[in-house]
Amino acid sequence: MIACNCTLVIELTISIDVSVDAGGFGSYMLAMDQKTYELIGTDYPGNRAVDVKNPSLSWMIGFMFVVSFLGLFSLVALRKVMVIDYKLTYPSGTATAMLINSFHTTSGAELAEKQVSCLGKYLSISFIWNCFKWFFSGVGDSCGFDNFPSLGLAAFKNTFYFDFSPTYIGCGLICPHIVNCSTLLGAIISWGFLWPYISTKAGEWYPAGLGSNDFKGLYGYKV
Repeated sequence: MIACNCTLVIELTISIDVSVDAGGFGSYMLAMDQKTYELIGTDYPGNRAVDVKNPSLSWMIGFMFVVSFLGLFSLVALRKVMVIDYKLTYPSGTATAMLINSFHTTSGAELAEKQVSCLGKYLSISFIWNCFKWFFSGVGDSCGFDNFPSLGLAAFKNTFYFDFSPTYIGCGLICPHIVNCSTLLGAIISWGFLWPYISTKAGEWYPAGLGSNDFKGLYGYKV
């Protein structure tokens, strides 16, 4: 029988995640082509012709080959601190390793079948729920079940509302209670007290009438 080394799978998963993120294909790289530049318009701030890049297949292969070394070099330090010293449970790598190992044990076939069935069930629930939310979404960011003012409109203005997202529920189940409680406490202190108080100092601590994403205003304090 062949068993999978959990630590090896975790390390490979970390390396792949770092390489893909560093490559930019999950964020900005695909938005740098000529069509996107023309769609946004030349009058948009920061949209410059010098930043346009139409990545060809050969260019992307070479670029990813170079960037992938970042994941390999980072893996050495990350493995020493995260996996060996702190023995942190890396969710995706650990789950992959446990699933592979389960296929090579006596009762692994039955366990793997239950795991796949459970995964498919909750994946279907999440997919159906997101489709349902999509039918009730409208124009703008503050619309639909993703921004439901369950605590009132005054609290909603300070970003206190219920987000019907299965992703956050899953993260809450995975994270320890100390992480969830500290995140909630930090949100209450910052968004419930600090930012509303600092917003009353507009024109005194910072210029009034600035945009919501202007670093010279309240957004700078948040960052």
